[in-house]
Amino acid sequence: MVLIDDTINQQLLISLDLRDLISKDHPCYFIKNVVDTMDFTEVHKKIRRKAWRICIFSCNAV
Repeated sequence: MVLIDDTINQQLLISLDLRDLISKDHPCYFIKNVVDTMDFTEVHKKIRRKAWRICIFSCNAV
């Protein structure tokens, strides 16, 4: 159900890329750069193992 018809053929009012809305000196870029340098390999392995165990137990319960 459309409340108001689109008469100006404008589909989006904002950019699809949120980086266009954030200034270049915003602290989020610093945080992103720091996180990008970190190695999360061991964390990912632990999460995958735990998720697998949860899946096995919940799938067997069904």
